[in-house]
Amino acid sequence: MSDGYRPERDAAQAARWAGKWRDLAEEAFAMAETLGEPEARRHMLFIAEAYKLLAERAQERSVRLLLV
Repeated sequence: MSDGYRPERDAAQAARWAGKWRDLAEEAFAMAETLGEPEARRHMLFIAEAYKLLAERAQERSVRLLLV
């Protein structure tokens, strides 16, 4: 493109974010296992699932950008 846009740069950034979100999801799932209070565990699992979804979407975006 004439404006200097490089989709591979954005794809790399999306891939880095995917990794960060995956790490946070793993931490949240691990923390949920240690919680004794059912409601606290449920909330932490919700957070972990949200991080997992963010990681999946960032990974999908990375792939889409490379197809441009």
